[in-house]
Amino acid sequence: MLIKEVELTTNRLPSKWVEEFFKVLIVYSIGMYVVEELVTGTEHSKEGWPGFLWSERIVAVLLTAEYLLRWSHAGNKLRYPFSFMAIVDFMAVVPFYIGFFVGDETLHLIRTLRVLRLLKFYRYSAGLQLLAIGFYRAREELKALGFATLVLVLVSQAAIYECERSVQSDKFESLDDAFWFTCVTVTTVGYGDLSPQSTAGRLVSIITFVTGITLFGTFTAVMGSAFASVLREQIAMLDAVMSDTSSKCEDHSLAHESQPESV
Repeated sequence: MLIKEVELTTNRLPSKWVEEFFKVLIVYSIGMYVVEELVTGTEHSKEGWPGFLWSERIVAVLLTAEYLLRWSHAGNKLRYPFSFMAIVDFMAVVPFYIGFFVGDETLHLIRTLRVLRLLKFYRYSAGLQLLAIGFYRAREELKALGFATLVLVLVSQAAIYECERSVQSDKFESLDDAFWFTCVTVTTVGYGDLSPQSTAGRLVSIITFVTGITLFGTFTAVMGSAFASVLREQIAMLDAVMSDTSSKCEDHSLAHESQPESV
């Protein structure tokens, strides 16, 4: 069953209108952050129009109340704070309270952390939940791909450093530079700030990005298969529910027709 594989129990609140209110509150909070950051250009909420600061205070209080309300309605109150969505709800509000204990130079980062509230939409999005199931299904394959990528990066890093450090000592000064070049090459981004000059270095680069393309192609195939499997099961579940509902309606209709008419 899909629900048994990944935590999809989102601990909904009793009222649908309350859920809708918190959806709007999240959008409002992010919108105020964008306006405050881009339009006013202030360093933190203590600067500029006081309405931004009070707006965030009200939002933080409401989100704190939401967290406590969901906790009070949780089936297992001891385990709830450690569940995925509870951690997301906690992360959405805790930066506000941290802001009381840090200096003004850190408040810009605290304000930026408001974007973490977007993760709360996981609770309301079936698509994001199915996406999480897909990654969960492919976890073993992803572990193997991650290990293969790590080996590729470490080997290529050492090889390109040995090939280029004597040729371009000003650009490949340390393993850090070689690591940056390897990561850019594996992902086939190719910023162009570093490039091999020796024949051996170019050969290593060719092997690196060809292997990187192969790994990313394998990743795409693995995740595509996992998502297709999840979607097939979801469609099968919906078909089963619709078929069951249709059968009940037909049984009810036949039972009604079989009743004798009263004279």
